[in-house]
Amino acid sequence: MEIESFDARGNPARYIKFVQNGKTFSLDPNRIFTENGRNCGTSVEISEAVRGFAGQLLAMILAPDGRTLRSGERFLVAVHNNTDVSGKAAHAKAGDLTASAFVKLSGSSHGSFHDQADGAYLSNLEDDPDNFIFVSTISNVGFFAEKGFNVVVQKPAAELHSTRCSVDDGSLSVFSAQNAIPYICLEADAVNGAFRQR
Repeated sequence: MEIESFDARGNPARYIKFVQNGKTFSLDPNRIFTENGRNCGTSVEISEAVRGFAGQLLAMILAPDGRTLRSGERFLVAVHNNTDVSGKAAHAKAGDLTASAFVKLSGSSHGSFHDQADGAYLSNLEDDPDNFIFVSTISNVGFFAEKGFNVVVQKPAAELHSTRCSVDDGSLSVFSAQNAIPYICLEADAVNGAFRQR
């Protein structure tokens, strides 16, 4: 299954815009799958509509109950396009999604996603920092590391139950962990990483 959002001109867009009660709202569709995530970035006046939308998406992606894999499935795989950071100035990269953004180094301004990571394997073979694999279980690291991918391991579910938006951001990966669904996400920029997604 492929789910992609588009803007009014038909171009791919991360944020979904919609009108409710005469007002236009915008939301990140990968921040709606947990109650905490919805509380972090969704207006109260649309919270029920967003909860319903998230439930409908989960029922399409997963089994009809929206909380388990379908019979015979072993894990959930997501493919995300992210921004190519190679052409950006250093100060502009601080909030970008890269494998190293999950590693908080002393004195570093980066590491903005480290609250969700249990660890990272940074390969010498993958020189593009925004191309990496995000996995929910450490048992999947070896498979991807052997192939030269950067790999980030998500924290265990018990550590993802939090009211901090940097921990439980409402993403599909956090929802999956909280519901014991093995999750693998291929993060790649559309410039240099598209071939790795195949």
